[in-house]
Amino acid sequence: MARIKTEDPISHLEEAMRSSIEIFDRIEPHLKAAPTETSASEWLKRIAAVRARYKTSQTLIGLLGSTGAGKSSLVNAVLGEEQ
Repeated sequence: MARIKTEDPISHLEEAMRSSIEIFDRIEPHLKAAPTETSASEWLKRIAAVRARYKTSQTLIGLLGSTGAGKSSLVNAVLGEEQ
């Protein structure tokens, strides 16, 4: 498994969720093969609950203003970037 940078907690959490989904994809067929097993059905319920909460999304933000109004400075300040 790839090492995750801890400096960015959001990226860390997103990568952990992606890794978890990949693991679920590998074990889910095996759990479904034993549907009468109580523990297997409980795991399937838990996996379904995690999948329902996990949604990838992308936010697009537009910023308008005249030249020299500070648009780039605002974005850099919000993102914590230095010039």
